[in-house]
Amino acid sequence: MTQVRSIGVFSAAKINGLLCGILGLLLAPFVLLGPFFSLLGGDGGKRGGFGAAIFVAVLLPIFYGVIGFIFAAVMAFIYNAISQAIGGLEIELESPGPAIVPAPPALPPPSVELPPSELPPPSPPEFG
Repeated sequence: MTQVRSIGVFSAAKINGLLCGILGLLLAPFVLLGPFFSLLGGDGGKRGGFGAAIFVAVLLPIFYGVIGFIFAAVMAFIYNAISQAIGGLEIELESPGPAIVPAPPALPPPSVELPPSELPPPSPPEFG
C-alpha cells in the first residue's frame, strides 16, 4: 500500500476550478430554459427577465470555477493537515509491465588479426 501524505494545494485547486467551470458551462443552458418557457407561455405583459438570465448564464461558469478553486484549495489544505497528524490515504498501485521489451545486447563483430609476417610494410610519408 502506498500512502498519499500530501496534496499540492494549488494543483488540486486549479484542477477542481477547471472542472467546476466546465460544470457551469454544462448547466448554463438550463438557466436559460426558465425565461424561454416563460416567453412561450401567454402570461400577458410579464415578459421579461431574459436579459438577466443571459447575464447569469454567462457568469455561472466563472462563478462555479472560482468557488471550485477556493473550496479545493481549502480541502487540500485541510487534508494535508490531517494526513500529517493521523496518516495519509492508503492506495494500492499496480505497476504496469514494460511496454517495450529491451533487445538483447548486440555481439561485437569478430576481430580478425593477421600474423605479423603478413602485415604490409608501412609506407613512408610522401612530401612533395
